[in-house]
Amino acid sequence: MKKSKDHRDKFVELQKTLGQFQKEMATKEGEITKNIIVKLKQATSEIGKSENFTMIFERSQDTLVYAPAAEDVTGKVIAKFNGR
Repeated sequence: MKKSKDHRDKFVELQKTLGQFQKEMATKEGEITKNIIVKLKQATSEIGKSENFTMIFERSQDTLVYAPAAEDVTGKVIAKFNGR
């Protein structure tokens, strides 16, 4: 019984330690990824402006990564929707 309890206690402690390591890894991965994304957005924005692109999409996720502010039609869509 004592050995069984010791093994359970050690297993629980190991699970806690593993959870802490996973949390640390996720935090560090998020920090590294954030820095890369910021730099990529800056580079994309510079290219979009200098080469007069209307929009630039990220291919694998179909995400809009660049569009000039003048292309935002949100207000028009809301007004049209509210007019119905």
